[in-house]
Amino acid sequence: KGGGADKEPCTCDEGYYCHTSAAHPLGVVCPPGHFCRGGSHKRARCTCPPGNHCPAAWNGTEDANAMDGEQCPSAVFCAGNDAEPQACTAAPGNYCSRGSSNGVGAACPLGHWCAGHTALPEVCTCLPGYYCAPQSAKTHGIKCPQGSVCLGGSSGLTPCPALPGWSCAAESSEPRVCPPGTFCTGDAAPKLPCEASKGYYCAEETDHMAGSACPIGFFCKGGVADKAPCQALAGRYCPVGGGSAMGVECITGFFCEGKQAAPQECVETESGRYCRQGSSNMVGSACTQGFYCKGATADKAPCLCEPGFYCPQASDSINGTVCPKGHACTGGSEDAVPCDCPPGKFCPESSTQLFGQTCNGGAYCTGAEAANETCVCNPGFYCPNGLSDPAGLKCPGGFFCAGGDAPKEPCSAPPGRFCGEGSLDVDGDSDCSVGWYCVGFFFMPQSCQALPGYVCPEKSSDGAGVPCPAGFYCEGLEADKKPCTAAPGYHCPAASAATEGVVCPVGFYCQGAETAPVQCTCEGGWYCASGSSSEVGTKC
Repeated sequence: KGGGADKEPCTCDEGYYCHTSAAHPLGVVCPPGHFCRGGSHKRARCTCPPGNHCPAAWNGTEDANAMDGEQCPSAVFCAGNDAEPQACTAAPGNYCSRGSSNGVGAACPLGHWCAGHTALPEVCTCLPGYYCAPQSAKTHGIKCPQGSVCLGGSSGLTPCPALPGWSCAAESSEPRVCPPGTFCTGDAAPKLPCEASKGYYCAEETDHMAGSACPIGFFCKGGVADKAPCQALAGRYCPVGGGSAMGVECITGFFCEGKQAAPQECVETESGRYCRQGSSNMVGSACTQGFYCKGATADKAPCLCEPGFYCPQASDSINGTVCPKGHACTGGSEDAVPCDCPPGKFCPESSTQLFGQTCNGGAYCTGAEAANETCVCNPGFYCPNGLSDPAGLKCPGGFFCAGGDAPKEPCSAPPGRFCGEGSLDVDGDSDCSVGWYCVGFFFMPQSCQALPGYVCPEKSSDGAGVPCPAGFYCEGLEADKKPCTAAPGYHCPAASAATEGVVCPVGFYCQGAETAPVQCTCEGGWYCASGSSSEVGTKC
């Protein structure tokens, strides 16, 4: 206070402070770039992050660090720490929004334009088909790009909502119909050149590259070309999907006057006649073979005669006529065809097969037009279906054949026998051979399955065979028994599988080879031990 008064504590409010020469307890306003708590506290230099600042009388906020200051206002920028806000230096198209930390600023938002420096964004006033893109510097905006629509003003741009057959070209404010020669798939897709094949074209509002079929009376070259009027002569016309200026022949049952005229129905054609393909008048032509014609507007229709019948030329009936001998008629609309029978077949009247029908069993056929003849083959032979040789064929194994026109019959051979090829006996004419077994009836011999020590002898009926007889050894399967070659003192008993045999038993002596053991008759004091080869035996 001066005079003789002593210093007093500062009682200033928050946002104020008492400097060293303060003469009033309420202090002075805290300067920009500083933070003041009030009371006796000194002012503190702010440490704001870029984009923040401490205004005059700054005392902080409830939820933030007081030293960080507050967000920089629009149109200025704040470098941070204790720096004061500076006027924005943004170029046109940019502006300084709240919290800017440098003078460059940020891009002007969509639908607005920015003059730069301290100017803030303003609503765009561009026309439909234009929009203000981000960082616009002028109010009239730029052209709307292809694939989008722009309503003008501040609306910006939105994806094209085009339906198939429509598109959004550049500078569009709404979808536009796809013009001829192009196709549009809708949405943001651009219109593209038509890729139609010959006979197709892209009309207005086409939504796919292939286009659509050329209409009747026109022809279409394909690609981006539009349809063109038909130039067909009489008897021809341009059909749907036509790609030729001269068109195609008139369809059956109609006549065509040419140019762009469509086919017309024949109405004065007589029975047995019809308007064939390429007709230029309604009188028509004679009905062709295999068909019948009712006349008038009716087309020729395929004959539906049964097999063995046919329809000649100019027919007006569906029934046809009988097929002559030596010919084959399959019916329907087919013509009669001369038969070409191979040996073993023949063609009677009303035949349906070009190569005839198979000769019956018990008969033979020489082919061509000859009839089947009764077979006269010898016993052990027979005539099957389709035979051309009167001598017949040899009877196959498992059957017997009585000859003449009799068929082959299954054999009834007993077990151990079989009917071989050419058999004429129902009970079989052959015994089963060694190494094979025969179960009888019509079954043929089968390989023996005997184990070692067993053999399938002649007339066997069991594949397991029988035990090998004494004095022999048997290797099994198809092998026959073989004489034993045992040494003296050994012998081959029944079911032997090895040629060396087994040792002679006690009380007997064995001379080897195929001989069987012989009971000893030695004198008292002598005996025949195991493996004895002499009747004298061994001294006890």
